[in-house]
Amino acid sequence: MRKYLIVVGIFACCMWCQQLAAQQAYSNDVINGMMPYAKGEIKQRFAIVNSYGLKNYSESELIACKNAAKKVASKLLKWLSDNPPQGYEALINTFIDILPDHSFKSPLDDPHPKIYAKIELHFAPYVHTPKGKFANYEVATWVTVFLNGMDVNTLGSPIAGNIYVIPRKTADFFGFGIYQTTGEEVTLINPDNAKIFHPVSQGVFLNEMIKGQKQEKENAGISSGIPTNGERLKEIEQAYKEILKVNKQTAEEFRSNALKELQGESNADILDMESKLQGELDKMSLAERKKPAFYAGDGDIAPKMFDLTGNYSGLCPEGHQEGCEALVRVNPELIGFSASGKIKLMIIHWNYIQLTGENRDKPRFYDRKKEYDNVHQWNMVRLYQDNVWF
Repeated sequence: MRKYLIVVGIFACCMWCQQLAAQQAYSNDVINGMMPYAKGEIKQRFAIVNSYGLKNYSESELIACKNAAKKVASKLLKWLSDNPPQGYEALINTFIDILPDHSFKSPLDDPHPKIYAKIELHFAPYVHTPKGKFANYEVATWVTVFLNGMDVNTLGSPIAGNIYVIPRKTADFFGFGIYQTTGEEVTLINPDNAKIFHPVSQGVFLNEMIKGQKQEKENAGISSGIPTNGERLKEIEQAYKEILKVNKQTAEEFRSNALKELQGESNADILDMESKLQGELDKMSLAERKKPAFYAGDGDIAPKMFDLTGNYSGLCPEGHQEGCEALVRVNPELIGFSASGKIKLMIIHWNYIQLTGENRDKPRFYDRKKEYDNVHQWNMVRLYQDNVWF
């Protein structure tokens, strides 16, 4: 028994020594302007944002959301405490926001807006200044965690309203999927394995696009009648900017074709984008409106669809959907908190693990050794590799 205790003691001592060796003693040494051995700090901030200034939300749901967010933030805090920051400052930002249902004319008309949380963990490396160490957040790496909600561009650039091109699964994360959006990668965690995305019909998509065009014209002060050439130019530029969010080549081709068309039209012949979309919807039968929507977002596919249909929506007709992408919405049952505080959907977005390169948002591809200039990135990758979320 005594021999066993001695062996266990030696093993424990060795493990402790290895842990000490893994992290150099704190110091204010400066290497090329960086302070990789400076003792780090952990900071926390909390705010209720309420971006739209809504008042009809449920207090019990707000409390439940705050409690759920605090639990996730506490897991991150524990990880930081177990892995004390060295060479960087860690900041946990927790935001509670309220999502309106945009089917109403005004967000203020929503009788029951939904509440969600966003938690950010920033790793900001220390640089040396005449006044001492300074946490440089301009080159920080960070991860964002959404609970039962998302920002407008979390799942890529929306095509219209809250409609997206369906993200593609590219990898796994502790049994859940990592998906490539039209922007960055996101990890989607659904504890109940409920369906995350619902297909969108052609009719719903066109109505959403028409609604968006009406709103854009209203915001730009463009009349609802037949537009002048100047108003038409404004509308083309607005449409160009929206398409540019998805695909640059498609946007450039659209603008070039639209400007050529404009030169050959008189004011009486001009139909604005809203009218063109409405005309496309009017030509659809009820059965066609109910069919799932597929979108030509690819730069090579979009011109072919336009030549085939002459439509501006980007919808791919039945029989011509090769290379097109399904359009979806997030399952509304997963958005917002109930009084139970259950987390129905967690979205994790890893932001800029590296400042350059095609894999800058993909920590699983980060393979640099720990050096003086990457302590923040290196530790963020350690967080990615640890299962701290469940």
